[in-house]
Amino acid sequence: MRTLTHDIRPHDRRLSRFFFVAEAVLLGAYIFFGCIPFLFPGRLIWIEHPLAWLLFWIAIAGIHAGIIVLLYLFQKPALFSARNISHAVFYLGIVYLTGGIVSPFFIILVIPPLLSTIALRPAETAGVSAFIVVSFGSFAFLPPYSYADQALLVWLLVQILSYCVIAILLYGVANELRYQHHERRRTQRVVAEQTELDRIKSTYINTVSRRLEAPLSGVVWGLNDLLENTSDAKSRDRALLKKSHDRAERALGIVNTMTEAAALNADNLSHMVRIRKIDLHNLIETAIDDLAYLSERTNVTVSFANAKHVTANADPTILIAALTSLLDNAIRYAPGGSVTVSLDEKGSGAAITISDTGIGIPKSDQAHLFDRLYRASNAIAVSQDGTGIGLYNARRVIEMHGGTLKVTSEEGKGTTVTVTL
Repeated sequence: MRTLTHDIRPHDRRLSRFFFVAEAVLLGAYIFFGCIPFLFPGRLIWIEHPLAWLLFWIAIAGIHAGIIVLLYLFQKPALFSARNISHAVFYLGIVYLTGGIVSPFFIILVIPPLLSTIALRPAETAGVSAFIVVSFGSFAFLPPYSYADQALLVWLLVQILSYCVIAILLYGVANELRYQHHERRRTQRVVAEQTELDRIKSTYINTVSRRLEAPLSGVVWGLNDLLENTSDAKSRDRALLKKSHDRAERALGIVNTMTEAAALNADNLSHMVRIRKIDLHNLIETAIDDLAYLSERTNVTVSFANAKHVTANADPTILIAALTSLLDNAIRYAPGGSVTVSLDEKGSGAAITISDTGIGIPKSDQAHLFDRLYRASNAIAVSQDGTGIGLYNARRVIEMHGGTLKVTSEEGKGTTVTVTL
């Protein structure tokens, strides 16, 4: 149920005082209405029983006072509706005393449903309007009018129809305003939840990054020391050390970038991107080489179909992370199969294609490929490893470089990923 905005508890003393003063004035008006036949005898000849009239308004005042007390204690929606109907009785009394169905003040009967509309309560708008229509229509059967007077009945019908049109319009407005109010509240709630998730994510990334930074720095320092002090080592051993050193340095670079991004509380790494001209051929070969252990373990043949050197403006540190993630997916989900990587020039940019003969992606999952933390159903069956953020992050990185990432797949036949830069 929608949260009420009609809090009349004395958290705001000035508002509470105004509210109760207004209601006290209205209660006085009820009693005054009841006394009118006695204050102006002979003027309102159609009020045949002045005492009954007075008792009626005293009863209405008592009911209204009871509603106000209950409102102060409980503030239930039904009590606000009852209060509005009590106000409607007051306006009907004004109309009756000033001529009934020929009263020039007929228009004030719009006030109660208008207040319900402003309060975003369409059901109350309809209920109050129906109450007023029935009550106003009954004036045709009260003295001094006669329901046999056809002219008056026609005039009454015109007034009631006009009022119904206004009530229907107010009901529609109340519904639309309430919908917009709920949508605004829902959007605010979603934004607040997303902000909290981003804060938790940033805290997590910052914690993990800082915990990894020290040991990785130690590994890089140790490997560097070994390289400097093993000049007489076998060329194969030295090459292995150099490769391990380069991988550790790249990992440390990624961790440092994550730390900087978390420090800025950024949802993307756009502030961290350091663009320069790079050789995409060498970058792809490095990514393939980094995943050699995985291709051997899964018995996947990885081939780089194009030996052409193509350059592009990019940040090698985060771009290689994105390409490695895409290659990791291709290899991991094509056990015993093959992965083909190609590099071509495309206009003033480049196109990288990664095709595999793996399990493919079910059609029902393809709409969610780039959702954060989402994994295809058949991928979970093949491998429990994975976080579901590889494609999500890869696309973000590619888009930061002004490129695009496109995935086409058929379950059981394989997947093709195309990166344009």
